[in-house]
Amino acid sequence: MQAATLGGFGIKKPFLCNGANLAYKKTVFTKLNGFQGNENIASGDDIFLFEKFYEKYPYRVHFLKSNQAIVSTKAMKSWKELIQQRMRWAAKSSSYTLGRGKFVGIIVY
Repeated sequence: MQAATLGGFGIKKPFLCNGANLAYKKTVFTKLNGFQGNENIASGDDIFLFEKFYEKYPYRVHFLKSNQAIVSTKAMKSWKELIQQRMRWAAKSSSYTLGRGKFVGIIVY
């Protein structure tokens, strides 16, 4: 997923982000109404917020490739949890506004 995220930024057509490493100014978050508009979706607030930022400020959204910015998370404990996670990720992709994000959602599923 990180490779796809970095690749999207590399070709100047980003479509993913990761909430574990997401940084933004509170003033911009407030101006764009933050997490409003996706309260009925179980996950994906990071992606939906990214899409708001990208729609309003496409040249101000960047990928920071730095060892100091890496955030590690634990892997799923079982195949069942992994499959459930991927299904959540794919299900939210139907609500993405960027078409390439929807395409990646299909691949993830």
